[in-house]
Amino acid sequence: MYWSIPERLVYDDLDGCIYQEAAGGEYLVDLVISQYKELYANPTVLLGVVCEFQPDPIIDPSIPLRPGQVIVFPPFDYCDEAFSAPMVEYPEV
Repeated sequence: MYWSIPERLVYDDLDGCIYQEAAGGEYLVDLVISQYKELYANPTVLLGVVCEFQPDPIIDPSIPLRPGQVIVFPPFDYCDEAFSAPMVEYPEV
């Protein structure tokens, strides 16, 4: 059996990124839902993409955000491409 860890999505200051400052005590999943609810049927599936895209990746999204913490939301097309792309290529057996 082979295990492969996918590469992390690297932060890139792309055109169309949205920057939002956290008030504190909010959870990332709530911000992701509010940011992408009009564009994506189930925006919670993008939580991992948003966590990895940060300049300083968010390891545990269940921890409330700090006051003043800046969250970078990648453009929707980037999220859609990152979420739909295969993350691991399996070797032939």
